[in-house]
Amino acid sequence: ACKLDTDKFLVAYTNPALGTEVMCVVGTISGTTITLGTPQLVDTTAGGTSQISIWASQIDTNKAIITYMAVVSGTPTSKTVALTVSGTVATIGTPVSLNASLSDSFNRSVKIAADKFAVMNKNYLQVGTISGTTITLGTAVQIFTTGGAGSELIDSVIVSPDTNVVVVAENVGSTVYKAV
Repeated sequence: ACKLDTDKFLVAYTNPALGTEVMCVVGTISGTTITLGTPQLVDTTAGGTSQISIWASQIDTNKAIITYMAVVSGTPTSKTVALTVSGTVATIGTPVSLNASLSDSFNRSVKIAADKFAVMNKNYLQVGTISGTTITLGTAVQIFTTGGAGSELIDSVIVSPDTNVVVVAENVGSTVYKAV
């Protein structure tokens, strides 16, 4: 889930009736009352046969991205899609595939500038720009190397404290912490 406006949010999830579809719904809050819009299909081609991991990030008060990973026949594939929101209706763009190095369930994303975001996993980072609901991706770069003790990711965080600045931190193993 992610905040959109002061009274609006987006939830991205796996269709409970058909676990191979990525869905989203926009909600509004008035006092203590939550009102959800109509659930919308984001991607029928996610095709996750064993799991789908989903992450949503606000880009603006009426724009967000959804990043997700699906395992299809044992092969993980990660995608991201931009959407704009009017009321509780999302206009969803065409999903684009992230670099294969980002195809795992540890993907996280953050807005880094107007219509610009970064997606990271436990080792790589890729930046994207948005025009309307169209995403253009840059080249993935390696931010961490793994191997040896502590190569299992426990937790990760990506934040953007300033325009075009990304801070990535992760906890691998019981005592290893990394930051870039």
